[in-house]
Amino acid sequence: MDSNNFVVGRNSVLELLKNGAEVNFVLCSSKLPREILRLASKRKVPIKYCDSSKINSMFGRVNHQGVVAQISSRRYSSIEDILNYAKKKKSPPFLIILDKIQDPHNFGAIARTAECMGAHGIIIGKRNCVSVNPTVEKCSCGALEYLKIARVDNLGQCCDFLKKNQVWICGTDAKGENLNNFNDVFKGPIALVIGSEGKGMSKNIEKKCDFIFSIPMFGKINSLNASVAAAIFMYKISEKRNKICSF
Repeated sequence: MDSNNFVVGRNSVLELLKNGAEVNFVLCSSKLPREILRLASKRKVPIKYCDSSKINSMFGRVNHQGVVAQISSRRYSSIEDILNYAKKKKSPPFLIILDKIQDPHNFGAIARTAECMGAHGIIIGKRNCVSVNPTVEKCSCGALEYLKIARVDNLGQCCDFLKKNQVWICGTDAKGENLNNFNDVFKGPIALVIGSEGKGMSKNIEKKCDFIFSIPMFGKINSLNASVAAAIFMYKISEKRNKICSF
C-alpha cells in the first residue's frame, strides 16, 4: 500500500472532501467530526473503522489525528496549468519554486502560507526535493487541495521557460538586496525561489535569478528557517499585489 496516496489529519481530509477530490475511502480510529461525516455521506465515500495501531503502523510519527483518506495517485499539474490558472484569475502569475527543499514539514508550511497569500502554484524538482506525502499534506492543513503543484525534471529549464513567459525569477539569499526595494517587481509576474535548508539556493538556480532578495534582520542570529523566511517574502509580495496597508 502506497502511503503517498493517503491524506492525513482532520483539516486536510475535510478540505479534500470540500474540494471534490476523488476519495476512495476514509479510514478512522476515532469519532469523526460531523462535517467530515456529512460530506463523506453526501459524496458516498465509504468510511472504514480500525484500531489506531493500524494507522500508526502506516504513518509512523505523522500526527494523523486518527483520520486518513485514500486518494487516487496524486496528479501533478504542469507549469502551463499554473500560468493558465493565473490568467483565468486575471492576476499576474505568483509562483513558488522549491529548490531542493527536503523537509516535508517545511514544504507543508510553505504550501499553507502560499495558499493564504494568494500564490497560484508551487514548483518542485523530481530530484533532491521532497514530493507530496502524508506529512506534507498534514502540515499544509488542506492548502494543497487549493494549490497547483508542478513537478519538473529540471528546475533550471523551468526557470528558462518562465522567463520566456515574462515571469521574473526572484531568488532569496542573505547576500541579496533588501526586499523593501522591490515594490514594483512584486506587483508583476513573479516566481519566488526558496532554497534548501542549510545550503540555500543551488548555484545553477542562482544564476537564473533576475533579482535576489534578502530580509533585513536586527538580532544576533542571522538566519531563518526556510518556511519562516518564505512566509515573510510571500507576505511582502502579497502586500504589494493586494495593496495591503503596511503597519
